[in-house]
Amino acid sequence: MNNGYIINLLLLLLSLYLFYSTRAHLAKEWKFVLYSVLFTGVFSLGISVAFVRYQLIHYDFNQTAGFEVSAIPLAAVLLCFTLPTASIAIYNALNQRYQENSLDRYTLAFSNMLIGLCIAFVFFAYTMAYSVVTFMLLFFILLFMEYRNKLRFMYRFYRAYGVIALSYFLVSLALGTINGAAYNVAHTVKFNLAGVPFENYALLFVMVLFAVYLFELFKSRKHGTA
Repeated sequence: MNNGYIINLLLLLLSLYLFYSTRAHLAKEWKFVLYSVLFTGVFSLGISVAFVRYQLIHYDFNQTAGFEVSAIPLAAVLLCFTLPTASIAIYNALNQRYQENSLDRYTLAFSNMLIGLCIAFVFFAYTMAYSVVTFMLLFFILLFMEYRNKLRFMYRFYRAYGVIALSYFLVSLALGTINGAAYNVAHTVKFNLAGVPFENYALLFVMVLFAVYLFELFKSRKHGTA
């Protein structure tokens, strides 16, 4: 079993444990989790297919079990769904344990700083397609969340993302390349963290934020607060 399948299994087990520990709270919300994961998974898979099609990412199938979907290893496809599941589980568990949300008033300033960084990356790395697409996605989702979205959950999201990004860093440091993925370095900013391009952390940000937003959106519509 390659490291991609192991990671998928661990994410699934972690999700089940966290959902079980908050089962009383999630008893009436499991459909929101399911819908959020499905939409986020399809969105993430679409981005992955586009990156592979335009040769920004390629996979070494000698390091995988050989199963593939649109030139993407099955383990990488599954990761598009297990990662959002684990992200929502972590987000929900942290919210249940730490319900304080007073720091949310500072998140707009922090998001504005990230928006500015996205503009800078796009401007200075305009010839690097992987970087441009990644930071444009981050730019637009942050712009929407802070200036169009009426739901306020960004502090709680940043808290969950911090845990998830640190875990991603440690796993990448320990295992190296996941699913045999290799990146076209001519289209990245050539800055790696734990052996993976810095852009991956931005893509992780987009995926987690998209999943959390959908989860909160579906809940708010159910409760009539959207």
